[in-house]
Amino acid sequence: MKTQLLCTFVPKRDVDEMVSTIVDNYTIENGKIYVYENLNNKHEYICTYNVSISDNMYYLDDTISVHRKRESNTLYTINALNSLVREANNGSMDKNFLLNWEQYKDMLLLSDKEGDVKRIKIKFNNLIKLVEKSNQ
Repeated sequence: MKTQLLCTFVPKRDVDEMVSTIVDNYTIENGKIYVYENLNNKHEYICTYNVSISDNMYYLDDTISVHRKRESNTLYTINALNSLVREANNGSMDKNFLLNWEQYKDMLLLSDKEGDVKRIKIKFNNLIKLVEKSNQ
């Protein structure tokens, strides 16, 4: 079963409510929701979680699909990755080009409509381990 890493942006004051919404709307594959502080915006948090990919997949508001580079704790979209490769490789796209991921340690990398990369510094805040519902 294929999974997808989702990233939901949420106001700091609404994190608990959003975790409940996530749990109500998705089956969380590894039973974990990671919560990060957005260091660029002290009022925003970021929740990441793995879900199963299905044909009728939908996204909650303010949710995007991302990828993660574990070694540097970097979250990124494919568009942002492609933009970074072009930026680092003199404007040329090369699928074999290797980025120095340490430059993007503890960041969320997004791209805008113009293809510019937005770098959001993140800080791990909390790991929420979900309890499986028992059949009672």
